[in-house]
Amino acid sequence: MKFTVRTRNRQLFVRVRLDSNTELSSRELECLSAGGLSGFLTLKRSKRSMLEFEGPQGVSLLQSLKDPMSESDFFYMMQQIVEAVKVLEGHRLFLKNLVLDMRYVFINQNTKELLFLYLPVVSDFRSVDMLGFIQSVVYSAAFMENRTDFAVQFMRYLKEERDFSVETLERYLTEKGIRIKPSSMQAGMFQEGTSLLSEYGSAPYMDEGTSLLTGAAPVSGLDEGTSLLKAWNPVSDIEDGTSLLATPPSVPEADEGTSLLVSNMGGTGVQQHRAYLIRSSTNEKIMIYKDVFTMGKGEKNVDYMITDNNAVSRIHADILTRGTRFFVMDHGATNKTYINGIVLPEHAEVELPDGAILKLANEEFVFHA
Repeated sequence: MKFTVRTRNRQLFVRVRLDSNTELSSRELECLSAGGLSGFLTLKRSKRSMLEFEGPQGVSLLQSLKDPMSESDFFYMMQQIVEAVKVLEGHRLFLKNLVLDMRYVFINQNTKELLFLYLPVVSDFRSVDMLGFIQSVVYSAAFMENRTDFAVQFMRYLKEERDFSVETLERYLTEKGIRIKPSSMQAGMFQEGTSLLSEYGSAPYMDEGTSLLTGAAPVSGLDEGTSLLKAWNPVSDIEDGTSLLATPPSVPEADEGTSLLVSNMGGTGVQQHRAYLIRSSTNEKIMIYKDVFTMGKGEKNVDYMITDNNAVSRIHADILTRGTRFFVMDHGATNKTYINGIVLPEHAEVELPDGAILKLANEEFVFHA
């Protein structure tokens, strides 16, 4: 897949070039073309392996999160995520076809309304990590200084959740005094300037400058621009099996075969490169599509499940992406993790070079960056 984004005449245009063997769902094509999915880009054209979407002008969520965010705007964003999932459920559409790449989720900077991209494809192999997406939003966001306690509490809530549930997230927001209005996205656009502050009453705004990088005990009195990660203990209050990020995650990478071409203002885009593993026993190619990519034999809480090997632990190790560099962290696996035959210490990040042999117990992989 290849995405191209541009704006013209206060409109947003997204073109998606699909793989040649991609099958489209006629029912979903009709649903998207009708324009009845508020909060989603409208499908304007579809031909063979090309989809073209349009919507109101906006910037990528990734770009928007660089600006300091208030508590009210943050929870307004969470509210819209809940409503977007409900819209999909109401139209019998699949969460796995929702594009959860922050480069291709858009936001109107005036109304703060999110716009999502839904691909009407038929696939049994795609998977989506909504919980990981929400965590990435929190990690990537810059929050106004001295009032990040709400985000810390929210991260603790996310850390306790093993699987995404829209009902559980809605319940959390309701308990915080945030009313979910299921009809709001279906009814159309929010009025300009709407935020949780105007919708739900007063919410304290915060000073500019602080970026939230992880969930742990809050620290007061940080200077402007100070990263909370430097001031917090990064290993406190972390459950077994939870990976720690030394830097905020950027964006989960796209599916296999995807080359990303981004141009928000009609200029030339930048093509992104993705790393992958080759499993030696099966010659399977495994794309590293997330900044924290978890491997193990467990059926839950892993991004790649290693079957037919009881020597591998349920949550064995993470592959961590740090810009153009890659690291491995062993989760205290019984039969250890190795890079080029050298055993790794537990819960420590060790760099993974291109061409290295990565072994989880006796299961061997070749890494390609």
